Amino acid sequence: MTQKVPNTTRASRFKVPNNERVLISIESERMAGTLAVLSVTGGTIRLPRRVPHGTFAEIQMDTVAGSLSAVIELLAIRGTTQAFRFVHTEPSNKKRLEKTLEVLESQGLGDKRSDPLQHVIRFARKLLPRK
Repeated sequence: MTQKVPNTTRASRFKVPNNERVLISIESERMAGTLAVLSVTGGTIRLPRRVPHGTFAEIQMDTVAGSLSAVIELLAIRGTTQAFRFVHTEPSNKKRLEKTLEVLESQGLGDKRSDPLQHVIRFARKLLPRK
């Protein structure tokens, strides 16, 4: 008997305009960064230095819905940005995040949903050698 894997959809991602500043705290070290992309599950930031994948930190940012803080895990580095995922967010901060994402969506800053064929084409392009 085969098990069916449930369909999962990626959370909408929103480009953050105006070089919004964030503060990252890793143990006793603090560094300022710039928020590039935000979603309900995480996002990407530009930091002054690379931080190892798997590092846990606290992020603080001011949003249109108020000040927000959460525990994050820093993930892969791509070019000038580093991905992160939210590990723990208090309910009040979660509501601020959701409100902020609603505002970004109303401003048309969300990723455009494409049909499944476009996902396959993008994946195939990654597999093909570049000339």
